[in-house]
Amino acid sequence: MTERRRIRPEDGVIVYLISFLLMQLMSLALSATEGDLKTYLSYLIPQVCYIGVSAVYLIATRTEFRFLPRRENLKAWHYGLAVTAALGIFFFALLPNYGLQILFEKIGKTATVTVPALDEAKDYVLCLITLCILPSIGEELVFRKIFCDGFSAYGGRIAVAMSGVLFGLSHLNLAQTVHQVFLGCLLAYLYMKTSNITLTVLIHFINNFLALFLTSITGAEMWNNITTLAISCVIGLALLVSSVAFFFKKEAPLSGSGGEKPSVFVTGFAAFMIILYVIIALVV
Repeated sequence: MTERRRIRPEDGVIVYLISFLLMQLMSLALSATEGDLKTYLSYLIPQVCYIGVSAVYLIATRTEFRFLPRRENLKAWHYGLAVTAALGIFFFALLPNYGLQILFEKIGKTATVTVPALDEAKDYVLCLITLCILPSIGEELVFRKIFCDGFSAYGGRIAVAMSGVLFGLSHLNLAQTVHQVFLGCLLAYLYMKTSNITLTVLIHFINNFLALFLTSITGAEMWNNITTLAISCVIGLALLVSSVAFFFKKEAPLSGSGGEKPSVFVTGFAAFMIILYVIIALVV
C-alpha cells in the first residue's frame, strides 16, 4: 500500500488556483441570470469549488488529511472563547469599517458588498446556507486547514500571516480587504494554536451571520450612530483581547521559522494574488 504523503505548501496554492479557474468558468453561466438568483450563485459557486476541488485533489494525491480535530484537541472552553472572539472581532470592526466606507466614498470608490434582499422566509434560509454555512466550511477548509497545514513548514507565524493576507486578497473586494485580512490572521492564529478547525468554522459562521442578519434584528439606523459604533468598538476590543490573550497564555507559542523557504511557485502565487487584487479591486 502506498504511504500517504503529508500536505505541502504548494498543495493549498494548487487547490486555490484550480478552484479559481473553475469559478471563472462557472461564473460565465451567471450572465444568463439576474437579480437575487445571480447573487446567490455568486456566493454558492466559490464554496462548491473550494470543497469539491479540495476533496478530489487530496484523494487523488493520496495526501494525509483530517478535517475534524482529534479528540485530544477538543476542549470545551475553547468553544466559549471562540464565541467571545467572534463577537469581539465583529463589534470591534464596525467602527473602523464605517470609517473606511466614508473614506472610500470620498475618494470615489465603491465599498459595498451585494447581498440578496431578505423579503421572505426562503430568503433567510438561502442566505443562511449560501452566505453563512457554506463559506464557513469551504473557506476554512482551504485558507485555514490546507494553507496553514502546508505553510506551517515555513513556521507558525509565517503561516498565520500568509493565510490571513491571501484570505483577504482572495475576496477581491476593496470594502472587505482590511476586515478580511484581520479576520483571516486571527482565524489562522487560533487554528495554529489549537489544531481545531471547528473553532474557526464557528467564528467564521458567527461573523457572517451577524454581518448578514444583525440589522434585520435590530434595525439599521442604530448602526449609523457614531456613539453606538464607538461603544461597540470598545466592548468588542475588550472581548477580542481577553479571548485571544487566553489562547496565547494557555496554548503553546507559535514557531518563528519552520526551516523551509517559500518556493518560487508559492512566491509567484502570492505575487499573482497581489496583482489580481490591484487590477480588480482597485482599478476596475
